Amino acid sequence: MPSARPSAIHSIASMGLGARAICRRLNDEGWPSKRGGKWHATTVARIIDPAAREANRVRSAFDREQKKAETRRTRASKILGSSVR
Repeated sequence: MPSARPSAIHSIASMGLGARAICRRLNDEGWPSKRGGKWHATTVARIIDPAAREANRVRSAFDREQKKAETRRTRASKILGSSVR
């Protein structure tokens, strides 16, 4: 069975169902996600609401940058032998 398209998800959402209910319905009906797995409420919410998608993108970019900075600090402290912060 092919993956559920965003248009199908939007039509289900127009019936007044929330992300969790849509997710449950897609999984119960056997619709695989884009990569063939199960649907998650956050994925459905990102498809329904472009603002949620953008907020997630910004949050992910911030988290990646924080992780990179921590990695740099850890490497520097190993090289210098002291706590660099």
